[in-house]
Amino acid sequence: MLIAISTATFGVPVLLVLAYRGWVLRTRPNLPQWRNGLGLTALVLAALCWTWYVLGVCDLGLPSLPLFLDLTAFAVLGTVVSVLLALAWRGIPRLQAIGASLLLIVGYQFFGYTRFGIRLVK
Repeated sequence: MLIAISTATFGVPVLLVLAYRGWVLRTRPNLPQWRNGLGLTALVLAALCWTWYVLGVCDLGLPSLPLFLDLTAFAVLGTVVSVLLALAWRGIPRLQAIGASLLLIVGYQFFGYTRFGIRLVK
Protein backbone atom coordinates (compact mmCIF):
# COMPACT_ATOMS: atom_id res chain seq x y z
CA MET A 1 0.00 0.00 0.00
CA LEU A 2 2.82 2.40 0.83
CA ILE A 3 4.46 1.70 -2.54
CA ALA A 4 1.23 2.48 -4.39
CA ILE A 5 0.71 5.73 -2.49
CA SER A 6 4.30 6.90 -2.96
CA THR A 7 4.30 5.95 -6.64
CA ALA A 8 1.10 7.89 -7.23
CA THR A 9 2.40 10.83 -5.23
CA PHE A 10 5.77 11.15 -6.93
CA GLY A 11 5.31 9.36 -10.27
CA VAL A 12 2.28 11.27 -11.54
CA PRO A 13 3.91 14.73 -11.76
CA VAL A 14 7.00 13.25 -13.41
CA LEU A 15 4.90 11.54 -16.07
CA LEU A 16 2.79 14.67 -16.59
CA VAL A 17 5.89 16.83 -17.12
CA LEU A 18 7.39 14.27 -19.50
CA ALA A 19 4.12 14.06 -21.44
CA TYR A 20 3.90 17.83 -21.75
CA ARG A 21 7.52 18.12 -22.81
CA GLY A 22 7.18 15.35 -25.40
CA TRP A 23 3.98 16.89 -26.74
CA VAL A 24 5.56 20.34 -27.13
CA LEU A 25 8.75 19.03 -28.75
CA ARG A 26 7.44 16.22 -30.98
CA THR A 27 3.73 15.85 -31.56
CA ARG A 28 2.21 19.31 -31.20
CA PRO A 29 2.88 20.54 -34.76
CA ASN A 30 1.61 17.32 -36.32
CA LEU A 31 -1.80 17.20 -34.62
CA PRO A 32 -4.93 19.21 -35.36
CA GLN A 33 -5.92 21.93 -32.92
CA TRP A 34 -8.82 20.01 -31.39
CA ARG A 35 -6.59 17.02 -30.56
CA ASN A 36 -3.99 19.29 -29.00
CA GLY A 37 -6.74 20.91 -26.92
CA LEU A 38 -8.16 17.62 -25.69
CA GLY A 39 -4.74 16.31 -24.72
CA LEU A 40 -3.79 19.49 -22.91
CA THR A 41 -7.12 19.40 -21.08
CA ALA A 42 -6.29 15.85 -19.99
CA LEU A 43 -2.98 17.02 -18.51
CA VAL A 44 -4.54 19.96 -16.68
CA LEU A 45 -7.37 17.79 -15.34
CA ALA A 46 -4.93 15.10 -14.18
CA ALA A 47 -2.80 17.76 -12.47
CA LEU A 48 -5.82 19.14 -10.62
CA CYS A 49 -6.92 15.66 -9.55
CA TRP A 50 -3.36 14.90 -8.42
CA THR A 51 -3.36 18.07 -6.31
CA TRP A 52 -6.54 16.95 -4.56
CA TYR A 53 -5.00 13.49 -4.06
CA VAL A 54 -1.87 14.95 -2.45
CA LEU A 55 -4.01 17.09 -0.15
CA GLY A 56 -5.75 13.89 0.93
CA VAL A 57 -2.48 12.00 1.44
CA CYS A 58 -1.07 14.85 3.52
CA ASP A 59 -4.36 14.85 5.44
CA LEU A 60 -4.93 18.53 5.00
CA GLY A 61 -8.62 18.23 5.66
CA LEU A 62 -9.29 21.92 5.06
CA PRO A 63 -11.41 22.39 8.21
CA SER A 64 -13.40 25.26 6.72
CA LEU A 65 -14.65 23.04 3.88
CA PRO A 66 -18.21 21.81 4.51
CA LEU A 67 -18.82 18.08 4.43
CA PHE A 68 -21.09 18.27 1.39
CA LEU A 69 -18.23 19.78 -0.63
CA ASP A 70 -16.04 16.68 -0.57
CA LEU A 71 -14.48 16.80 -4.01
CA THR A 72 -12.91 13.34 -3.98
CA ALA A 73 -15.67 11.84 -6.12
CA PHE A 74 -15.18 14.60 -8.69
CA ALA A 75 -11.41 14.09 -8.59
CA VAL A 76 -11.74 10.38 -9.31
CA LEU A 77 -14.24 11.06 -12.09
CA GLY A 78 -11.89 13.72 -13.48
CA THR A 79 -9.05 11.21 -13.46
CA VAL A 80 -11.10 8.75 -15.49
CA VAL A 81 -12.09 11.52 -17.90
CA SER A 82 -8.43 12.52 -18.27
CA VAL A 83 -7.63 8.97 -19.42
CA LEU A 84 -10.26 9.29 -22.13
CA LEU A 85 -9.11 12.76 -23.18
CA ALA A 86 -5.48 11.67 -23.37
CA LEU A 87 -6.42 9.25 -26.13
CA ALA A 88 -6.54 12.24 -28.49
CA TRP A 89 -2.76 12.49 -28.57
CA ARG A 90 -0.35 10.23 -30.44
CA GLY A 91 2.91 8.55 -29.56
CA ILE A 92 4.83 8.51 -26.30
CA PRO A 93 3.11 11.58 -24.73
CA ARG A 94 -0.22 9.73 -24.99
CA LEU A 95 1.19 6.76 -23.09
CA GLN A 96 2.73 9.01 -20.45
CA ALA A 97 -0.49 10.94 -19.89
CA ILE A 98 -2.54 7.74 -19.67
CA GLY A 99 0.07 6.21 -17.37
CA ALA A 100 -0.07 9.22 -15.04
CA SER A 101 -3.85 9.03 -14.86
CA LEU A 102 -3.81 5.28 -14.26
CA LEU A 103 -1.24 5.72 -11.48
CA LEU A 104 -3.55 8.27 -9.93
CA ILE A 105 -6.47 5.83 -10.13
CA VAL A 106 -4.32 3.20 -8.40
CA GLY A 107 -3.43 5.74 -5.72
CA TYR A 108 -7.08 6.59 -5.13
CA GLN A 109 -7.90 2.90 -4.98
CA PHE A 110 -5.32 2.16 -2.31
CA PHE A 111 -5.62 5.31 -0.25
CA GLY A 112 -8.32 7.83 -0.72
CA TYR A 113 -11.31 6.29 -2.28
CA THR A 114 -11.70 3.08 -0.33
CA ARG A 115 -12.29 5.02 2.87
CA PHE A 116 -15.37 6.68 1.34
CA GLY A 117 -17.00 3.33 0.64
CA ILE A 118 -16.93 3.56 -3.16
CA ARG A 119 -14.54 1.34 -5.07
CA LEU A 120 -13.55 1.58 -8.70
CA VAL A 121 -12.70 -2.11 -9.06
CA LYS A 122 -14.56 -4.91 -7.35
